[in-house]
Amino acid sequence: MIDVPTNFREDWERLWALAERTAATMPLGVPFEGGTAAAFGFAGLLLDSPYEPGFVSDYPNGVQNGFRFASTGGDGVHFCAVFGDTVTRVVLSIPLADKPHHIVGESLAEFLALGCRTGYVLDELGYDSRDAMIDELENTRAYDDPERGMLLRTLTDEFHLRPWSGVRERLATLSAQYDADVVWTPYD
Repeated sequence: MIDVPTNFREDWERLWALAERTAATMPLGVPFEGGTAAAFGFAGLLLDSPYEPGFVSDYPNGVQNGFRFASTGGDGVHFCAVFGDTVTRVVLSIPLADKPHHIVGESLAEFLALGCRTGYVLDELGYDSRDAMIDELENTRAYDDPERGMLLRTLTDEFHLRPWSGVRERLATLSAQYDADVVWTPYD
């Protein structure tokens, strides 16, 4: 089992508890079946249990020095935690992208704040449409769909999230600081 630092574990357990409460109050099948793990599925966040950590990406170009804590449910796209001396890096892993790993926060809460208006299907950060994704993250003011909006408000209220300002600059700073810390083996 992976030794998860206390600050990340506490936030992950808090997120899981919120997912349990959310799943228990959703009408059957909304957002879709899957229980606690899928409670935030319409927001693009399918959770792994904090009580069973240990999944290391099995993709050939997956993160090797961290573990998955959530996925988007599409094309193997997932979120990993990589731990350093004092900072947890949250990594968006897009296995099919030319640059498959993107640092999207120094903590679980910072990562959650990044998608608190748009959701967590952030795949486009790894492709040619990166600029459009960044524009959406910076400029979206209202939720585009009622179910997603309800889920994102639930996360925002629980974690007191504030959307990122200067998304492009923050992503560049995180990349410069932490990209070298992500261990992965590229496709041959």
